[in-house]
Amino acid sequence: SVISEHAVDVEPGAVPAVEHRTRAVKPDDLPNLRRIFEANADPRGLTVERTAALWRTSFACKDATIPLYPDWKRATAIVDGAKLQGWFQAQKEGATLHIKEIGADGWDAAARTAAACADAARKAGAKTLQFHIPAAHPVARYLREY
Repeated sequence: SVISEHAVDVEPGAVPAVEHRTRAVKPDDLPNLRRIFEANADPRGLTVERTAALWRTSFACKDATIPLYPDWKRATAIVDGAKLQGWFQAQKEGATLHIKEIGADGWDAAARTAAACADAARKAGAKTLQFHIPAAHPVARYLREY
């Protein structure tokens, strides 16, 4: 479910253009997805502990029709060479591209990940990006700076 207090709305054009490379998330990314997720977790907000088994079974669900359900089949990885720096899962509803899962491995990765989300919003014809993340998340902190 989405918690309204944990959402950051931004226009795609307001996100600084930062060079980035993307590819599809792969099952081989699981250890790094989990590591980044745990590093981004904030005990002051709503955080659910995800075991390795949960990460593996999440990849088994391929039904993109479930609203705001993790959709790993269409998740995007942000990479620097072979290194996974971040990821996001997006779902368009009306004029909004919802970023329902996102992770970034540090400040530079947050900049690249936010820029990749803005590109995805422009490609989808979305006028608004809504990041479903708490204020302490690295991407939320990055967006507040710019």
